[in-house]
Amino acid sequence: NGTWPFLHGDLEYFLYAGNGKGAAPYEQDDNKNKAIGMRLLFADKLERLKLGASFFRGRNGNDANTLQQIAAGDVELRLAAVKLQGEATMNEFDRLDAKGVFLGWQRRALGAYVQGSLEAWGRVQPFARYDHYDPDIDFGKDAETDATVGFNVNVMKGVFLKMETHVLRGQAPGFIPYEVFIASVAAGF
Repeated sequence: NGTWPFLHGDLEYFLYAGNGKGAAPYEQDDNKNKAIGMRLLFADKLERLKLGASFFRGRNGNDANTLQQIAAGDVELRLAAVKLQGEATMNEFDRLDAKGVFLGWQRRALGAYVQGSLEAWGRVQPFARYDHYDPDIDFGKDAETDATVGFNVNVMKGVFLKMETHVLRGQAPGFIPYEVFIASVAAGF
């Protein structure tokens, strides 16, 4: 990993290789499930804008030695008290039958979210978020969405009250739309 000066900011990079799974300790490296990955992150000098990209490709070490490949991008923009952020990811996984045998093709999934938040009154952070996930973009209507509104309140140093409402919808046959309200107290030590 490292950092380079780039335009009016810094470009940070991470590269890694994984040895995989499968070989017994102290034996020759005879496993086939290797992995590679990378992450690039640009941040301007004032950290108002952050742009990122990630990639991973590897075998997951199961009996079928299936391949998984993931590409993602993310953005964060801060303008005074307003913060906008989002991320999208495309995943490809070898498709297996019920017995774990590779079928010869991949399942492609797509996920994304956008979120806006406001740092208000020094203690309150209202936010809105929209998530979209399609577990198999090549087959039918099976996407799901989650629209969320909520707020976080800094009650005292290290203690937060969190409340949010989710509206979940899905396209799959039999999916029953629903709403849920969540409240919690988070304490940091």
